[in-house]
Amino acid sequence: MVEIVRLYQNATDAEKAVGNLKKEGYAADKITLLKPGEGGAADQRVDAEVEAGRLPGFYRDYAIEGVQQGRAVLIVDAPFGGGQSAEGIMDDAGPVDTERMPEWPVASSRTTSAIFGIAELSERKFTTMAETESMKRFEYVFESFFGFGLTSKKAAPLSDAANIPTVTQRPKEWTKSMGYDMLMNNPAPLSSAINYKTVTERPKDWTTSFGMSLLSSDRTPLSSFLNMPVLTKEQ
Repeated sequence: MVEIVRLYQNATDAEKAVGNLKKEGYAADKITLLKPGEGGAADQRVDAEVEAGRLPGFYRDYAIEGVQQGRAVLIVDAPFGGGQSAEGIMDDAGPVDTERMPEWPVASSRTTSAIFGIAELSERKFTTMAETESMKRFEYVFESFFGFGLTSKKAAPLSDAANIPTVTQRPKEWTKSMGYDMLMNNPAPLSSAINYKTVTERPKDWTTSFGMSLLSSDRTPLSSFLNMPVLTKEQ
């Protein structure tokens, strides 16, 4: 479950969103609407929702200010997998002050990344991944349990773990690779290694290949080789 909050200029807009949410199957007991001018002071009504667990505490000041300004506060406790759809429905009804809406604090984030200590993307512009506690935990787990360094520290962690040398720069005298000549020095290094002849240019008297005539000399070399008759024209 995740709580989604929106402010509306008036109760009519908020009620429109409520109706659309119910049409899409969202339970009525998971929808809370705070209308301006009803049920006592704004702070008392908002505090009651926070204490009941229907409104996250970091939304408190935002919601109180909205009710005091005569706006309606809509809270939806969306089920798992239904948060994005609920947001779309609520946004279609024309909420206001969405740019001032507080963000979910990192400590309260209900994500798999937080559970496993994996670094999360943050909208804070001046916080780097390496500065977060999540990233520090991730580095500890990756290095301690898997035995590899992160690529930010080691460009080739697997080669380093297996003590395999890595190529840092091309040697000036680089003429061989895995025991074979480089292609720029020898276009057929494997053939040369096993003493196979390679075709360098077409012989002037090239009339056969694999014991059969070339197509330029004989259009049916296999039939001719097997001494089989061929169909030359319709009889």
